[in-house]
Amino acid sequence: MGLKYRADIDGLRAIAVLGVLLYHLDPRLVPGGYVGVDVFFVISGFLISRIIYGEMEAGSFSIARFYVRRARRILPALLSVVLATSVVAMLVLYPSERVQYAQSAIASILFSANFYFYATLNYFSPAADEIPLLHLWSLGIEEQFYILFPLLALLLTRIGRKLFTGLLGVLFLASLLTCAWALAVNPSGAFYLLPFRAFELLTGALIALVPVAWTPARRLAGFLSWVGLAAIVTAMYGFDKGTHFPGFAALLPCAGAAMLIMAHGHGQVGRLLSSRGMVWVGKRSYSLYLVHWPVIVFAHRFWPDSVSMAWVPVLAAVSLLLAHLNFELVEQKLRNAKPSWRNGKVLATSALSMLVVVSAGMVVVKEMGFPGSQDAHVAQVLASLDYDPSVDYRSRTCFLDPDQSPDQADVSGCIPGKGQRRAMLWGDSHAIHFLKGFQPAFAAKGYEIGALTASACPPLVGVEIGERPHCKAFNDFALQRLVDEKPDVVILSALWYADPAWMSALDKSIAALRAADIRVVVLGISPMFKQRVPLVVADKMRAGADPRYSSTDLDPNWISGPEAMMKAHFKGRTDATFISVMDRACVQGRCPLLDEHDHPLYYDIAHLTPEGSVQYAALLVPVILD
Repeated sequence: MGLKYRADIDGLRAIAVLGVLLYHLDPRLVPGGYVGVDVFFVISGFLISRIIYGEMEAGSFSIARFYVRRARRILPALLSVVLATSVVAMLVLYPSERVQYAQSAIASILFSANFYFYATLNYFSPAADEIPLLHLWSLGIEEQFYILFPLLALLLTRIGRKLFTGLLGVLFLASLLTCAWALAVNPSGAFYLLPFRAFELLTGALIALVPVAWTPARRLAGFLSWVGLAAIVTAMYGFDKGTHFPGFAALLPCAGAAMLIMAHGHGQVGRLLSSRGMVWVGKRSYSLYLVHWPVIVFAHRFWPDSVSMAWVPVLAAVSLLLAHLNFELVEQKLRNAKPSWRNGKVLATSALSMLVVVSAGMVVVKEMGFPGSQDAHVAQVLASLDYDPSVDYRSRTCFLDPDQSPDQADVSGCIPGKGQRRAMLWGDSHAIHFLKGFQPAFAAKGYEIGALTASACPPLVGVEIGERPHCKAFNDFALQRLVDEKPDVVILSALWYADPAWMSALDKSIAALRAADIRVVVLGISPMFKQRVPLVVADKMRAGADPRYSSTDLDPNWISGPEAMMKAHFKGRTDATFISVMDRACVQGRCPLLDEHDHPLYYDIAHLTPEGSVQYAALLVPVILD
């Protein structure tokens, strides 16, 4: 099994990386562009396996030489991007952010970024577009596969191709089925961990077992290429962030990539993939994948308005330029540099380079990001970034995590006892963040308030939320408990979307509560900001601007649509009281950022600190109980 250059595979790489790039620039462009990563997995599995199989059958395979090739291929471009990103991070990030960045850089250079982000990221972590190396999770999965698969492939010469093919098939099915299972019970693990993504790389490993001399007939090649391309395009434009993914859905782009590879570049699709422009992008796809995300993250940091569609061509051009420079000056030059070096010398140099990055990162962590002579007021504001809401939110009881089904939580302490006036919050994190301030405010009015809430799960009866597989069951459970308990008032709050289907489902929730003679209050969308508010305040303080209020930092993409839709939807309604949180909190569009003691009201782009919850309670509770 030899391996010769195939231009069509570079073209397939181009489709994959452009899908990812456009999705990250603006998901509206390619709603399912993230499946480009899955296409990369299939390509990598195929190419690496074909090389290994060929050398094993020729009796020339060496694990040491394999790892040397991987080091030459992967490390130069990766090191250059991590080093350049680190310089920018040290210049523009605040100390606590530098610590988090350094930890992610250490994990990334050790090819364990997927483990790091799986262990550290949750619903309340910094937004994805604030984490410069987040995209390197996929590189961790690939490199872990590269470490393990050659050891598995040694069986090929021992047990023969048929048994080895069967073994890979069993591993493929095991990975796929456990991924589908994990998607229901641990979505983050299904996304980040190799055992649940291995079936995608094994797709490539399986088709690499097809004899290299085999080529499909003309009609078959045309069929494979058109169906394969259609599968990838369907996934890229038919999937979105709400799709249950990876799981069985990942089979569509993986099968598409496999069919295009097996078509051998024949036919019209093959000619398209092998065209000069596609090959040019494909050859630079690794560098483009590496550079594009830091470019987007730092652009959003320097210019928050760069999230708009107008910035897409600018950021795309910058990413392509930097990718080209990294490809020409680093990837190409260093990949084939020092060809006379022995394997041990290459591996030792690689290990030393990685050690330098790891050591530098450890120094940053040890020195707590080099706070230096940071202004005390700025430091106080930035301390809010580290606020842990789990205690105030009563996580895993009154606020369910994504992996929890309602029968896994004891909510008995979340519902006030009977014999007193009672109120209940029902919704997602944009409901539970009011609880801390609402409790004393309601108590002053003679009420006790409780909460039934779940992560990213709006109180919409009958609605499936792709990213939260337990949401529908939770809402069914919550509604039944509320109807059984019959509190005096139920307050519905969530991160609302401007979706007519959501309004219809919300009406069903309201109707069910009203049928039980429960008063219903619906809180509109709360302020949403382009960046985490403590960072906004700190930047204003450093610039000498007024840090107490802002209108320009609000994100209209999140606010405008839901606010307008809900006002129109509830106009003249008597079955529920609608309260515009934006109108109550923000005077003429200027929203407060700090309380009277200069404590931030939010610890991220939308969720309230304890101080913020108290301030919002003063604004909302009198209206709720009016």
